Amino acid sequence: IGARPYIVLGGFHMAGATPQEVQGVVSQLLEMGVERIYPLHCSGEAIRSYLYGENYRGGGVGLEIIQDVVND
Repeated sequence: IGARPYIVLGGFHMAGATPQEVQGVVSQLLEMGVERIYPLHCSGEAIRSYLYGENYRGGGVGLEIIQDVVND
């Protein structure tokens, strides 16, 4: 569609994933240009640990995200 995703938010279902699988998913998201990643409920601690840094954002029930839309 010619646009890159800015935010990916949700349960990643990676609780039983190997470190290599987690790294692969995160690398693909970053290669796609994703700038903010919110791993929620069933994502697993491995992906949260791997993501701590500028791209990681915590979240849960009641999370509100306000994002301006920018058209390039």
